[in-house]
Amino acid sequence: MPFPDAAARPRMTSNWPPPPPRTPPPPPPPGNAAGSSSAFEPGAWRWERVVWPIAVVLGSFAFAIVLVIVLVPLMNDDLAGGLVIAAAGLAILLGGMWRRGRLLPDEAGRVTRRPSPWPATIGWGLLCGVGLLVTMVIVMAVGLAIDGSMADKLEDSQVELGLGFWPKVLAVVALVLFAPLGEELVFRGLLLRGLAARMGFWWAAALSSVVFGMAHLDVWFSGVWVRAVALVAVGLGLALIYRRWGYWASVTAHMVVNAVAATALLVQA
Repeated sequence: MPFPDAAARPRMTSNWPPPPPRTPPPPPPPGNAAGSSSAFEPGAWRWERVVWPIAVVLGSFAFAIVLVIVLVPLMNDDLAGGLVIAAAGLAILLGGMWRRGRLLPDEAGRVTRRPSPWPATIGWGLLCGVGLLVTMVIVMAVGLAIDGSMADKLEDSQVELGLGFWPKVLAVVALVLFAPLGEELVFRGLLLRGLAARMGFWWAAALSSVVFGMAHLDVWFSGVWVRAVALVAVGLGLALIYRRWGYWASVTAHMVVNAVAATALLVQA
């Protein structure tokens, strides 16, 4: 049927037929953000994101003190010391897991993200762990060259493992397993990310590394500033590892450092 009026005829335009709707790209799975440094997303700033990790560390210290008071009168000092070390490390790990569990699922996934496949993650962690050991040696050598009096203090501050089998097992498990898992979760996964939301990565890495160094009580009791500086340097390195390769790479690097320290303690014992 012809149109009575030419103006009433439908106009054919270049937009006809309409293009199909665009399909948005799928969101990345939680915990597997891109591995580049620009993928470090600290999220929104909230005070509790900084207060809770510090509260977890202080609570672990208080728990360890209570254990010392309770256990020392009941058993020999070596076994009590091993139990306290293991329990304090486990308390930090459980406290960090509890805090992570209270986050939103997407944010919790970013805390323990693994941006690379397992072989690459473990490989970079091992390689970076060796680099951290070299860094510690250089920092402590420079510090001892500056202040020779630190050599005697450093020797006197060495932790001695108990002579029994179980004290050694407990101390090694705490150093090589509980401490890397818990400290990386609390200091890097929670505290670093919380601070970075307020002040940016580099200031957050520096401040969280200072807190990491201060959390090692032997630094306070011995007064060995060389070891304190070395711990801060290791904390900075672990923050960079966490930013680039994620939680499990920083855990692996931390395990390498602590495994060498545990081996030295066993040889000394």
